Amino acid sequence: MEDDDDIVVKKRKTQKVKRVESDNESDGEDMEASPYRCCRTEFLALNWPLCNCNMNFDVVVCNELPNTELYRVHFPVRKRDAFDSQRQPRVRYKKNVRMMEVRLAADVSSGSFDKAKAERFAVMGAANVKSENPVAHSKFDEVYEGRAYVKDDFVQFAVGYFRGNTFYVNPIAGTFDMHRSLTHLNYAGKGGHGDEEEMTGESDTEAVGTSAKQVRVKFTRPETERQKKRREASALHREKLIASDSWIPMDVHLKEDPSVSEKFSQMTILPPEEPSSSEIITARDLVERGIICGEKEQIDLTRSELLVTHQRIREMPIHQQVKAQMFKSRVIATADIAKLVDPSITRDELFVYLKECAHLVQGVWVFKSEFLYHDLTAAHAVTPGKLDEHRADMWRCARDLALCLLDAGQKVTRSLLTRCFQVNSKDAEDILSSFAVPGNRSWKLRITPDPVFLESPENAKIVLEERRYWTERWAELQVRIDTTLSLHAPSSRTRKNSVHGSPTKSPTRTRHNSTRGSPTKHLQ
Repeated sequence: MEDDDDIVVKKRKTQKVKRVESDNESDGEDMEASPYRCCRTEFLALNWPLCNCNMNFDVVVCNELPNTELYRVHFPVRKRDAFDSQRQPRVRYKKNVRMMEVRLAADVSSGSFDKAKAERFAVMGAANVKSENPVAHSKFDEVYEGRAYVKDDFVQFAVGYFRGNTFYVNPIAGTFDMHRSLTHLNYAGKGGHGDEEEMTGESDTEAVGTSAKQVRVKFTRPETERQKKRREASALHREKLIASDSWIPMDVHLKEDPSVSEKFSQMTILPPEEPSSSEIITARDLVERGIICGEKEQIDLTRSELLVTHQRIREMPIHQQVKAQMFKSRVIATADIAKLVDPSITRDELFVYLKECAHLVQGVWVFKSEFLYHDLTAAHAVTPGKLDEHRADMWRCARDLALCLLDAGQKVTRSLLTRCFQVNSKDAEDILSSFAVPGNRSWKLRITPDPVFLESPENAKIVLEERRYWTERWAELQVRIDTTLSLHAPSSRTRKNSVHGSPTKSPTRTRHNSTRGSPTKHLQ
């Protein structure tokens, strides 16, 4: 018998497969005869290349207003007039647990209204409503409550609506699934026990007060992450959170209210107009509208000067364009900055503006150190955001030392700045990164030097002035370095003696057996 049953099952499966294949191959049969054919037809209707499109819609994402959250409210199917003005909806809300309560005036004139049942429910729930409840209520109110849970469902993402030839999509924060409140039933189940507790409340309190309680100390292990998640997922924890949160009364504005139309107009924005085909945008225009900076600088979005576009700099006054370009690029050649600023600026005016904000190093212009590090905070400050001017001045001196050595053709390393100004390796790297990049065991300028500019006779005056400046600056830095090294020299010498000296001869180490002598000397 078992073999016969297996044969029957296999035969049924074979017939089912044959029916599906025949439905897919035959063209003369009715479409309703095969559900598989219907599914395939619907799939083809949704396939854009294979269907005839009758109308196109522009899709626009609405604005998210500040201090505003958009939720979707679901009522039961039978409740179609929840937000009619005749029902007088009143809403209160618990923000932390995202719980909403809606009170609707009962339709007394309806034939399905049971007055006796409504009065019984009103008596059961009247004692549960606190007197300080700001939401006005009637004894025949229909109470609905719901919670907006955090779900990863695609339905919870947004709502959309058509308006003219535009489809508007608005993100939502969640969905309230409203249902009739059962609070009065829960309170009715506890009503009998509540009377007994009220009757025996005073005697129990007196008995507890008279009897001495022994204090017991309970040592518990710290709660693990798994136990915490399990506790937070429990119904008891959820009920405690709901009970501890306070109700917030909400003002209800129906669709006829003018404020609703105002909010609606603020959320909906008109789709941007498409640029005319006559306007031709060149590659130069696209580059000037973009943010031009290095790959490493594109990641560092905390530096606001990197977000200034060349097009915005072009709109500045002429005397500010050169400084803005130098502040953005930090290192730039003369020919390159002449292309970025206004063409009406002459060569002499360009050099005047450049000398106000930059210095010449190996034929290219580098942004002055005196304009940098004014927002530098202390390395180990107790107060967050506290500025350290002494540290900032040391960073400027270290930067000028590196620029002075590069202009003289010398080697610049992080260890050199570390020894001269007692900064750590990370600070030295940040200082050098403002104008240089790592090279072969040393640092070099981030752009190629311009020896042609240095050898040009028409630039001899500017080159001579800049080299005179670096000579004077080198003398100032030597004094600063000698002062810094002299302050740290005694501490380093003491540290060297304590490390390399004999531990038995160390003057700071106390010998505990120095008072121990011979027995005869101790008796004397």
